[in-house]
Amino acid sequence: MKFHTIQEAAEILRLASSTIYGLVHQRRITYRKHGSRVVFTEDDLNQFSKSSEIKALDIDSFREQNKYVKQYPSPEGAKCSLKTEYIAAERLSSKKEESKWP
Repeated sequence: MKFHTIQEAAEILRLASSTIYGLVHQRRITYRKHGSRVVFTEDDLNQFSKSSEIKALDIDSFREQNKYVKQYPSPEGAKCSLKTEYIAAERLSSKKEESKWP
């Protein structure tokens, strides 16, 4: 089993070594202590990378989940075809509560 130092882990994960120190301090990455040295295995680094994975979004399920999304045509010269405005569900529910009062 090969162990990696903080600097090697930073190179493998393409992060700054100060970020790795922060992750260790916050216990957000698995590590081992050999005396006063912090070391990582390949499995530790792979597990951290996998836990940071963000899945692709299915647009149809996104639209279904976000029923309170209004779409407006974008202004002339804009690079995108639609301007999307998100209306928070909290705002909608608070307006409903306000309307209950006489």
